[in-house]
Amino acid sequence: MKLNIFAIGLLAVGMSAHAAPIVLVTDFSDPARLGRLDLGTGVYSPYATTNVGEIFNGPGGSIVGFRENGDFVRVNGGTGVTTFVGPSGIQIDEPAQLADGTIYTTDVGHRLYTVNPATGATTLRGSTGFVDPAGGAFFVALLAGQTNTLYAIATSVNLTTFDPIDHARLFKIDRNTGAPTFVANVANDFVTCGILIGGKEYLFDFLGGVSTLNLTTGGVTPLYDLSATVGGIHGVASVPEPGTFAMGGLALLALGLLRRKMQAQPEANYSVLEENSTPS
Repeated sequence: MKLNIFAIGLLAVGMSAHAAPIVLVTDFSDPARLGRLDLGTGVYSPYATTNVGEIFNGPGGSIVGFRENGDFVRVNGGTGVTTFVGPSGIQIDEPAQLADGTIYTTDVGHRLYTVNPATGATTLRGSTGFVDPAGGAFFVALLAGQTNTLYAIATSVNLTTFDPIDHARLFKIDRNTGAPTFVANVANDFVTCGILIGGKEYLFDFLGGVSTLNLTTGGVTPLYDLSATVGGIHGVASVPEPGTFAMGGLALLALGLLRRKMQAQPEANYSVLEENSTPS
């Protein structure tokens, strides 16, 4: 029995450690549909609506976002209900939070700001230097990289045909000034948002595509095409997988029982191990 408990504990720890990440995504509907996306299987399950499209992770793993009018809000991940925090004072493009907790965003004029998560107030850092072409506009998706590096994918499109003018390019963004440094071309002109999970950068696009991005080479690896089930992906936030908590709890319970039994009968535990290891 003791060895069985130990085996269950190890199994639970292993399963919880290898659980596929689950994210919440919003689409471009009005109101936005809120759904769970399993990045291990590509299964998308919508379950609520919300009045905010630009969702992302805020302090302590919370889910926050910006409404279309620039209001900064907290989002209840279970219901989609939003709680007003404060006005940003700008028209938001695409936000991102780095590992150190700093939230960045750009506005439609492609200027870089930091966001105060307690009030929603923004502080100008500088211009990214992207200039809208005649008859078109740049779309800039900020991405959180490792070691608190800020990236952006910038693409310009014709506002009449929505055909690309400047194809997607990956840049490092200076956190203090907004100045961009070119990294590589990116083979996806429709990126809307991204998220860094477990050292892997996931990209999401206007067509419902999900892929991964190599932040060194700009290489894109397609994962899923969700165009049949989701109307484009507007925002993304990570959430703990309930199954991970369940297996983690099972592991703690099993290991706790094993420890108590070993403390109560240490000699018996060793004799069981020796007995089971003796050849018949």
